[in-house]
Amino acid sequence: MYHITHTETDMGTNMLLKDYIKKNHESIADFARVHQAKPQNIGHRADSGFIIWGDLIYSPKPYLLRGNYLPEGELELVADWINRNHQSQYAFAKEYGYSKQKVGKWVKDGWVVWNGRIYSPRMKINSDNTLSIKGRLVRK
Repeated sequence: MYHITHTETDMGTNMLLKDYIKKNHESIADFARVHQAKPQNIGHRADSGFIIWGDLIYSPKPYLLRGNYLPEGELELVADWINRNHQSQYAFAKEYGYSKQKVGKWVKDGWVVWNGRIYSPRMKINSDNTLSIKGRLVRK
């Protein structure tokens, strides 16, 4: 499980991982070098619609939502989206046909909604610039 460390100033500062790499690095290989990871561990994530928000990299999931979204490009925690669009997590789970346990896990683990799609936290950029997945370092 990841601990959400975003502050109010981080809210909304997100983008596709591939756009982040283009903006801040010379290439996928450069991003991988800086973060001490294999380029192939980064390349497919950049091409698969992963997003970056604060110090976390999120993986897209096949769950699309109906309802009121934030303006295009802005991101919010699943818990906040559910609170704005449903009476409870249970009501949301029932409407979409998910188990309440699954929805509870999404909320607990800090899943997010971006442009109507749900994303799960996949990788963390550590303070020493290394990458980790569930506490294990992604190494060369």
